[in-house]
Amino acid sequence: MSIAPKEVELKFSAPADCLDQLRSHPEFEAMLRAPIIDQTLVSTYYDFDNLSLRRHGLSLRVRQVGPHRMQTLKSVAGDGSPLAERTEFENEISGDLPDLGTLHASPLSPILAEQGHNPLRPMFETKIHRKAFRIEQNGAEIEFAVDTGEIVAAGSAAPVSEIELELKRGDLEQLFLLAKTINAIVPVELMLQSKSETGYRLFVKQATAASLAPPIELEPAMTTAEAFRHITRSCLRHLIANHALVLAHDARAVHQTRVALRRFRVAISAFSRVVADAEVEGIETGLKHFAQALGPARDLDVLIDDVLKPFRTQHPKDKGAASLIRSFNRKRTKAYEDAARAIDSGEFRKFVITCAAWIESGPWTTDMDAGRVLLRQQPVAVHAAQQIARRRKQCRRIGRDLDALTDAERHRVRIAVKKLRYTVDFFASLYGSRSGHKRKSEILRACQKLQDSLGALNDLVIRRALFAKLLDAKTAGATDRAFAAGRLSARRSTRRRRWRRRPPRRGRRS
Repeated sequence: MSIAPKEVELKFSAPADCLDQLRSHPEFEAMLRAPIIDQTLVSTYYDFDNLSLRRHGLSLRVRQVGPHRMQTLKSVAGDGSPLAERTEFENEISGDLPDLGTLHASPLSPILAEQGHNPLRPMFETKIHRKAFRIEQNGAEIEFAVDTGEIVAAGSAAPVSEIELELKRGDLEQLFLLAKTINAIVPVELMLQSKSETGYRLFVKQATAASLAPPIELEPAMTTAEAFRHITRSCLRHLIANHALVLAHDARAVHQTRVALRRFRVAISAFSRVVADAEVEGIETGLKHFAQALGPARDLDVLIDDVLKPFRTQHPKDKGAASLIRSFNRKRTKAYEDAARAIDSGEFRKFVITCAAWIESGPWTTDMDAGRVLLRQQPVAVHAAQQIARRRKQCRRIGRDLDALTDAERHRVRIAVKKLRYTVDFFASLYGSRSGHKRKSEILRACQKLQDSLGALNDLVIRRALFAKLLDAKTAGATDRAFAAGRLSARRSTRRRRWRRRPPRRGRRS
């Protein structure tokens, strides 16, 4: 058995004819030598009935390569990094089935002991044609591979059309530079899901659903730089995971994509002194731009589903309410089309690669200013305490006399509370003691309660603006729509006055 060094690679989904497109570009064609691999690879992946290997972040396959059989156990890093960093345990075996006797010194050993006599069995199969080339640029050596084929599991199949870039030697920056070069020629999308993950999804027939923010697990011994990477990798994974469903006009995916973009911005703010460099402003601008592109779809979802439809149910014969729903549904369809267009754009694909490159190898990572170096090396627990205290102080300062604030001032408080909640969530795993967990829970509950109340008021402001814009249009049914909108606004204004007389308590300790 051989233990290979950790792979460092990027994966992209790509059109099936991506290699032809790339080779038609003279500059890229000049980078390619004769292929080092041009073969069909048939792999069978194994696991126990309880999918224990999957749960432990392992994959075990037997690959047929001509007359040879290669057994590979991969241990996959699980911090959400766009860089797939895997440790491989690979060896040639004589048969088609796994040879567990060769894996006694691998991460599989304790799992085998747990399983006892439970046998491994085939879960799914991949049939991939791979063409791989060796590219050398600026002192780096990168393996560029194109995989096409399919993954077959439980009577279902998923097509495969991917590009993999593996850094064999040289600076990480060159890996991302090549990725940007490829994306400028052919549209590619950064992938965080491996073939084995896709196979398992097919095997268990897991329905595709909007992805929530993955939990963040920090260690007290981490430096601030390591913690920042860990947090922003999670944000980027959250963003990429919902991409396909946004294109399908999934409401939850649109919401979760906006959450991912906001969390990324808050993370940069929480580490602003650590990551200040020439690229951070462009990253922040891009995050804000794409969040704004998704905003109208989300606002209309809330208006239609939470306000108009319940009102229509209560007043089934109200022509104005029916007309309002029809009008806003048309606007929502257009807003979803705009959102999908923004997320499916070359600008977005380039931005995602730029974010990944900045997280892993941006100028902030190599700034040798003494102060910057100290900040990067500071224990994350110290930094976390400072940032949570700063956010709490800001919330208390601008949130005094909530009932006396204007709409704009109250919105500012809402944003500050949201930033505090995200910041506490980023660092929550550092506070594992009983008292620390209790304190964290108190803060998060208080933030959520206040955020919900302020969010409801902010929704009223947005709805007034949406009603005003719609009612300006003098089309058929305008009078009925105006009357229904007036009834809605009057009812919700009463709720607003009631809230302002009795605003939610803001516990001093929170």
